[in-house]
Amino acid sequence: MNVDYTLRIPSELIVEIMWHYSHVDNLQNLFPARGIGINPMTRISCVCRRWRDIALGDHSRFLWSQIHLRWPVPVVSRYLERSGKDTLLSIGFLYTSLPDADQFARHHAQLDPSRIERLSVDHAHPSLYQDAFMAWIYDILAEQSSAKNLWDLELQFGGPVIRQMQQTYSLTALPQISEVRCPRIPFQANLLNPTLLTRIEIAYSENSPSHIINILVHSPLLQTAKFRRTSNPIRIAAEFSLDHPPTFLQHLETLEFGPCHTPFANAVLQSVIFPVSSEITAKIYRDTPRIMTSFPETLEFTLYSAHTLTVSAERMRLYLRGTYRVDPTHYPFRLGFASHDSPTYWMEFNEYENNGSKQGTDLLRDIACRHDSFPQLKKATVHVRHLPKAKPLIQLLTSWKNLEDLTLKSIAVNSFIAAFGSGDPDSPLCPLLRKLDIRGSAFDPYQLKDTLVERKASNCPIQDLSITTDVFLQTMPSRGLSIDEVLQELDKLVDTYTDEGGYWTTATEPGRFQYEDVIEEEDPDEMYEAEPDQEYGGYEDDVYEAY
Repeated sequence: MNVDYTLRIPSELIVEIMWHYSHVDNLQNLFPARGIGINPMTRISCVCRRWRDIALGDHSRFLWSQIHLRWPVPVVSRYLERSGKDTLLSIGFLYTSLPDADQFARHHAQLDPSRIERLSVDHAHPSLYQDAFMAWIYDILAEQSSAKNLWDLELQFGGPVIRQMQQTYSLTALPQISEVRCPRIPFQANLLNPTLLTRIEIAYSENSPSHIINILVHSPLLQTAKFRRTSNPIRIAAEFSLDHPPTFLQHLETLEFGPCHTPFANAVLQSVIFPVSSEITAKIYRDTPRIMTSFPETLEFTLYSAHTLTVSAERMRLYLRGTYRVDPTHYPFRLGFASHDSPTYWMEFNEYENNGSKQGTDLLRDIACRHDSFPQLKKATVHVRHLPKAKPLIQLLTSWKNLEDLTLKSIAVNSFIAAFGSGDPDSPLCPLLRKLDIRGSAFDPYQLKDTLVERKASNCPIQDLSITTDVFLQTMPSRGLSIDEVLQELDKLVDTYTDEGGYWTTATEPGRFQYEDVIEEEDPDEMYEAEPDQEYGGYEDDVYEAY
């Protein structure tokens, strides 16, 4: 006789199985349900008669509490009926058309804010504004809100809806609130002390950092905090001083804020002690040409004692009315750094006027001028369009005495190769460097081979090399060895050799390649045509200069 061992499973355990099977963290994932048959609760309640009886029992009403209002009306009604009148609800709503407003109106009477514990609204339509629905949202956000059980709130609004929500809302009326994901809606900083917040993503318009600081210091359980400024930042009149010692947020994983001016960023960064495992991002709105003059002084020591460093200048320009213009919303200049006893920091800086390509070069040059900096640096990543001349690069590499791993991406890296091989044979630059990745960058393979030979003779060999071999290489005049032969020599000089096919620039793609196209431009933002160097058909800006 066959024995049905599932009958031995206690009903309470079956309920737990059903809940873990049907539960979703993101309520928008409940939609679409292309039919009743694929709905998780409908499917699991059809396993057998016993399971169905358990799913429909009085003690299992919470299993039907996750509802998406884009489901067919009969399905939503069935879930509301089976969840009962007292069960707390998790409601998802995707608002993209007028029928969605009608869908909400059908069930409005059963969606009292006091019954909502989780709410996710994605108002994706650019122009629709529905009074009954927005009145319900305002009721939830009101200072006398009845949504006392709400702990998870997500409101993704845009267009006219945001323009209608100009006031600043309060979280004090939501005593159970733990997660707030409303990136375009401003909230006040008056909170319960301490709050239950673990995640907050909100907008702000205050010019004082006290708004962000107050939320941080009153949220000991905070894991993720993202603050997005809704207007252009205004420089605070005086240095902001803290009236309390820094707060240690031991659970914090992510903090993002800005754009803001440097004094604002300094104040926020000084107000909190961050866990080593956390990641901190600040968007710095600068009004001076030099990027490093806007770097927060609070992080100066952390930067120059970092173990890892990323320098990136990825510009983005908009093509409007026949001309390229700076994208004011883009923060292309990024400094990332971390050490074993500090968080990972990302400082992002905006464009300043229309010479961002030169500013990326200046950023690297300014870092190079900091003598005796980065004594503990082990790994560096540099993505800039134009490298400085060899002299400042020699200064930079002289400081990077303990560097072991370098990734470099630029239009051309010959000034780096020249600097890299310029040291005394008895004391080469970056003596511990073993891994070099220059993929995506133009280079002179003969120059690189000579440098690697010298490094190996000095007992400081590169062991891991990664390059991109562009079709342009085949057009270069040979110097003793053919291009294929010199590439084979590069392979022999290292232990691990990665040779990727590809293009250094879009100008070298098949059908578009011209020998002159890859000449380094004199004006960083304007290409010009020039006769190629007869000895090396590379980048005119990348020749080695000793002075």
